[in-house]
Amino acid sequence: MNPLRFIRFRNVAHTGFYYSLTVLLGIAFSVAAYAQSPTDNVTLQIARLKSPNAELRRYAADALAKFADPRATEALIAALGDPDSQTRAYAAAGLGALKSSHAVEPLIALLNDPDEGVSTSAAMALGKIHAPRAIAPLVARLSMVPASSMPLLDFGPAVVEPLLAAAKSDDPAVRSSAIEALMLTHDPRVFPVLTAALNDPDVAVRQLALLALQTAQAPNFLDARHGPARKWRPAAN
Repeated sequence: MNPLRFIRFRNVAHTGFYYSLTVLLGIAFSVAAYAQSPTDNVTLQIARLKSPNAELRRYAADALAKFADPRATEALIAALGDPDSQTRAYAAAGLGALKSSHAVEPLIALLNDPDEGVSTSAAMALGKIHAPRAIAPLVARLSMVPASSMPLLDFGPAVVEPLLAAAKSDDPAVRSSAIEALMLTHDPRVFPVLTAALNDPDVAVRQLALLALQTAQAPNFLDARHGPARKWRPAAN
């Protein structure tokens, strides 16, 4: 064999060997990184929550929702006070995903956040946690954010009475939101309230009550339809 060809072959072989070794080492380090313990990941995400980079804090808040670790809950509760509204929203959503009872009071306070997206995330989180003490603040929120009744439905039958009371509010926006939620509860107690709402002074409430009765799937729907509902006429507000 030509000595020069042998040297070139040897150099190529060495280059291929070192390239393969580099690839294998890269794979090994990647596997090691993915094999971090949950504890290490929680520590990492908590550190990221203190980053000056808002986008990194949002990512960390979202990631911490995947860890049922008391430290993750504590960090997310602290993040509810983050100056970045999206980070606050991610933190609220994370606490809802973790169903942390320790987060109920901070989330109730967050219902008054000036950013509607944040307050909505807090409301949705409270619905997932199912803490009864959150029902009253969520009902009160109906006067601040119309059509915000959906989180209340997560509480099941416990929310029917508060919604029935809200349907008699002096605020037509609250009455509309309450009726919107009541029509989805499929509870027979709602029919007298819906029937009475057909004579509400606010046209939007009357229309919503009629729609609720027309779409209800209950035995007494026919009675309501052929009674007050049949006599209902749109009126000037």
